[in-house]
Amino acid sequence: MVARHLHRWLLALVAIALTGLVAYAALRNREQAHPPPAPPAATPGIIGIPAGAVVIDTRHYRIHSTASASHAADVGQALEELRAAYAGLFPIPEATSKFAVVLYRDRAEFSRHNRSSPWAEAFYLDRACYAYFEAGARNPYHWAMHEAVHQLAREGSGFRRNRWMEEGLASYFSASQRADGRLHLGMIDPTAYPAWWLTDSATTKIGMPIALEVLLSGQGGPEVDTHVNQYYLSAWSLTHFLLHVDDGRYARAYRAFLQEGADAEAFARHIGPIDSIEGAWIAYFRAQVAAANTP
Repeated sequence: MVARHLHRWLLALVAIALTGLVAYAALRNREQAHPPPAPPAATPGIIGIPAGAVVIDTRHYRIHSTASASHAADVGQALEELRAAYAGLFPIPEATSKFAVVLYRDRAEFSRHNRSSPWAEAFYLDRACYAYFEAGARNPYHWAMHEAVHQLAREGSGFRRNRWMEEGLASYFSASQRADGRLHLGMIDPTAYPAWWLTDSATTKIGMPIALEVLLSGQGGPEVDTHVNQYYLSAWSLTHFLLHVDDGRYARAYRAFLQEGADAEAFARHIGPIDSIEGAWIAYFRAQVAAANTP
């Protein structure tokens, strides 16, 4: 009896082993026929990707990141909300490739790879946005969003470069509030640059805003290196004015102005006489300052 039961157990063990081998062979064959997808590859030609960066894809962006996975995902979500808002104002075609972003884990790592101004918190260069995630900041996204607007304006819309008109456009989007999974254009976010300077009297009073002619031409006016915040705040305010004053009175003209080069001639042709527009904008700017400083 013992031998008979032992024989049956041996047969059962052999059957189990054979079943396992057959299942393993089937799994291997399936894996070879349908290998798992390869991880996304780094965007070719992008300089400054740090060692150890991983690639994270969203629908429209390829992010090369040394930030944590959750921080990179948060930035990706912010950029997708930005692109949706931008495309709603300036329709752009679906790109054939994803927009390239390099996201550093912190400011120290970003500074080691910075190829822009020493005071830069992010930059756009050679078809890629470079930024870092500032953990603990009230708004750790706005620097990356700002540079991503430059990317959309150049690669998506094909706008010609006019420094302060483009900086105003980028600041307008990046200083708009994010809520409920989207970007609410024109709703000012006081935690974003340069809108946070509205509450600083030293920045908003003397010689402000920067003259419209100076913003359009890039010539004259105070030194940029010593008045950089005044330039950015003025360019942001002007963009906000052109898109929202009198329920968007100049919004359509503003889009045409950007498409035709965003210079003084295009401004006069599409929006109106510089002197009269400037007077209305100055009053608008002062109202923005007053509102920001009202409890």
